[in-house]
Amino acid sequence: MFLLRVGTLLVLATLVPLEQGFYVPGVAPVDFKVGDVIDVK
Repeated sequence: MFLLRVGTLLVLATLVPLEQGFYVPGVAPVDFKVGDVIDVK
């Protein structure tokens, strides 16, 4: 049981850095480039 928990934590720890984006509900995803003007509402 202990090894299963340790294995699960190791897998999760290696996958977390792969997630680089985030989602704001109600807002469509947009790709920005360096220097782009961003309208803040």
